[in-house]
Amino acid sequence: MSTTTAPVCAPANRAALCDAAHVNRFVLGDWDRDSAKWTSKKITLVSGKTGQHYTYQLARPPGTDDGRGWLVKVLAGPDNTADYLYLGMLYPRLDAAKAYVEGVAFRRTAKSSLPAEAPAWRAFAYLTDRCLNGGELPPRLQVWHEGRCGRCGRSLTTPESIALGIGPTCAERMGIAAPKAAQGPAEAADGAADPGAPMPPGLAYWTADEAAECLDYQAHLSRADADVLSSTLWRIANEALNPTPLGGDGSDGTVETPDGRLSLDNDDKAGHWWHRLAPRFQRALAAAVADDDA
Repeated sequence: MSTTTAPVCAPANRAALCDAAHVNRFVLGDWDRDSAKWTSKKITLVSGKTGQHYTYQLARPPGTDDGRGWLVKVLAGPDNTADYLYLGMLYPRLDAAKAYVEGVAFRRTAKSSLPAEAPAWRAFAYLTDRCLNGGELPPRLQVWHEGRCGRCGRSLTTPESIALGIGPTCAERMGIAAPKAAQGPAEAADGAADPGAPMPPGLAYWTADEAAECLDYQAHLSRADADVLSSTLWRIANEALNPTPLGGDGSDGTVETPDGRLSLDNDDKAGHWWHRLAPRFQRALAAAVADDDA
C-alpha cells in the first residue's frame, strides 16, 4: 500500500502538479455536470520528506454520470489496475439548487476498508483539507497525475498540457486560459548550439527538489516553461539512485548533522543534473541564484 521510495521511471507524460490550482483543476475539473466524461482517474501523493507514497484511484459511483462524487480507493497490492481498497467518498459541496460550490468533503462510509487513523486515509484527508478546499499545496507534498486529462481522460501530449494535467480543449471549455507553449523540452538536446549558463558555484550543494522549491526561476520564464522546469527537477530528484539523506535523528536513512548532507557524490546535487537542463532553464536558475545573492 505504500513504500519509502518515490515513483521512478515515469512515462514522459506523467508529471507532478506544481501548485494547488493545478491539483484542483485535475482532481475537481470535471464536476461540472455537463462536462463529466469518464469514470476514473489516478493520483499519487509523495512525501518530499520521507519518500513514502500512496496511489489513489478516484472512480465514479456505479450508475452515476453527473460528477457529484467520487469513490476514493488506495492501491494496496502489486496490480495497479485491480489491487485497490475502498477508503471513502469525496463529495463536492452543493448549494440548495444542487449546483457545485467551492469546497469538497472526504468522508468514510459503512463500506470503508480502512479506519480514519490509517496513513493512507490520513494522507488523502490531508490533501483534501490543505489543498482541495482553497489552501496551498504543502511544500513537501508532491501530487502526480498519470498522464491523462483530469476532465476527459485523453492522453496528454504537450508540455503545457502535461504541466496543467488538463488538455487544451478541456482547458478552453473550463475557462482556463491556454498557457503559452513551452519553448522545448526541459532537458538539453545532444549537440545543442546554445551553450547555456555555467552552474553558479553556490548551487553545488543544492538538490533538485530544493531548487524546485526555493529558487524563484518563475520570474525568468513563461508560466508553461516554469511548470515544465518544476516537473523536471522533481523527476530528477525522484529518480536519484544515491539521494542526499534527510536531516533527522540518524534513523531511517536520515543524518543527525548538516555535515552528513554535504557529499557531492549524491546524484540529486546540482553538479549531477545541471548539464541535463536546456540552456534557457540553466539561465533562469542562474538568474534566480543571482537574485538571492543580490
